[in-house]
Amino acid sequence: MNMFDPSIEDFISLLQFGDSDQRRNAAWMLGRQRDPMCVPPLINALTDPDKDVRLRVAESLGNMRDEQTVLPLIDALLKEDAPEVRAQMIQSLGRQRDVRAIHIIMPYLTDADAQLRVAAAQALTFIPDIRSISALLHACLTDTDDLVRYSARKAITEIGGESVVDHLMTALDANYPPHIITEVLEMLVALGYKRATSMVERFINHDDEAVSETAKWAMNRLGK
Repeated sequence: MNMFDPSIEDFISLLQFGDSDQRRNAAWMLGRQRDPMCVPPLINALTDPDKDVRLRVAESLGNMRDEQTVLPLIDALLKEDAPEVRAQMIQSLGRQRDVRAIHIIMPYLTDADAQLRVAAAQALTFIPDIRSISALLHACLTDTDDLVRYSARKAITEIGGESVVDHLMTALDANYPPHIITEVLEMLVALGYKRATSMVERFINHDDEAVSETAKWAMNRLGK
């Protein structure tokens, strides 16, 4: 092996036969190559005995948008015990932008571990599918973790579309507390759909000053 300029084949060999540090570093380097020949050995390394290696392998696969990674990542995720590795696998699944992963990712929005809920919300940002909207909205409005709520909100606004607006307008009818109403109003503005003005207008004279002011601001931003 030329230690000054190792080839992809060299890194693959290290991933298979090196010590834990070498395997971890090889996984990282293979993920930077973006070469299809790196995908099969990385997939095989999803079962590496060292969780730090598995973490790096999952991260590297997330950098390679390749449909052959989806099912192996799903299988590895369902067998993985280390929370930080599971979180990375969830994110890497999202980066494949493959709808087959949605039904695997969505349940993690309600996991007891906040890092897995964050990972799920972030992953769903990359898979714009209306099936995830209700679960993301629930996380955005009710989760106790700030980063989960932020990640879910970002996913909702990134996905966008008429269905998202419909879900948000329905939420405004659900008698949520004022801080949630303001959150929904802000998301409607971020989406920019003018048809939401008829619903937003109802909150201009709301008893809560923050809601009222947010509604006025929203009406102005939406163009009425």
